[in-house]
Amino acid sequence: MFPNAPNVKLTLINVENIKDSIGNEKLKLVSSKTITGISFSVNAKEYYNSAEKGYRVDLAVKIISFIYDESKYLQVNKSIYTVERTFINGQYIELYLNETGLNPEDIDGYVG
Repeated sequence: MFPNAPNVKLTLINVENIKDSIGNEKLKLVSSKTITGISFSVNAKEYYNSAEKGYRVDLAVKIISFIYDESKYLQVNKSIYTVERTFINGQYIELYLNETGLNPEDIDGYVG
């Protein structure tokens, strides 16, 4: 595999919070888009800095900047992650992700 070659398939997921008839909050799919990205290691400094700031980084990916649509959820393999932090690095944007524990069926209208 070449350095910086796309090596992971991911889905950008845009959702909105809605309340059902009895007041429970649910996630409803607004849009989704499947793209490829570059998975890279989270270094120890980034991991500990995130822990100090109160969030955890489980995975980091790079995608081309203009493809990113400000989605707060991503699916990689069968796991759904939230975007905890972004960093623009030239033509790429780095997304630092935290695994949510959500399943695709937890998002109304999403078929993962």
